[in-house]
Amino acid sequence: MVDTSYLSARGYMEIVAQRDKTTILYTFQRICLPGMIIYSNQWAAYKDITSLEVQHYTVNRSLNFVDFDYGVHTQHIESYWNKNKIYIKKMKGVRKQDFNLYLAGVF
Repeated sequence: MVDTSYLSARGYMEIVAQRDKTTILYTFQRICLPGMIIYSNQWAAYKDITSLEVQHYTVNRSLNFVDFDYGVHTQHIESYWNKNKIYIKKMKGVRKQDFNLYLAGVF
């Protein structure tokens, strides 16, 4: 998740036990404030995000990278993840047991 209301954008990553709708909704419920705007692709696990009192806009990545009606895209999160992958490569990897610490910003 990337919060673009700040310059520079602030990111949040978390390891989840399961990549299913229940886990994803629980994670979003813990970290999202009512009224937040969430842009996502149309992955099935994201379908019920609007039940969390947030504004949810999607882009169908099989058709376009940008929803031209609303300007929705997922490039901020893609960029955030790529920057983290590059950093991990520069560190020559992160031990599996330390990955949560890395995500928390300890490294």
